[in-house]
Amino acid sequence: MKCSHRGGGGEKHENSLSAFQNSIAHEIKYLELDVQLTKDNIVVVAHDYDLSRCHEIDSDKIFIGQYNFDELPHYKS
Repeated sequence: MKCSHRGGGGEKHENSLSAFQNSIAHEIKYLELDVQLTKDNIVVVAHDYDLSRCHEIDSDKIFIGQYNFDELPHYKS
């Protein structure tokens, strides 16, 4: 069984649409992904509880659960 960890994050940005599409293009049948909940209970695809590691944010950590969905910075990957 082949499964792409974090949506295939080894080749593309982890847990991103481009990683999922890349895995599908390589005929991977199973995708593992991570989700977090925002303050207003919206599910977002993200491995960490904060956005600093994946999005190279140098300032204070932005914890997903402390913000409503519309307040979070949106990243295209």
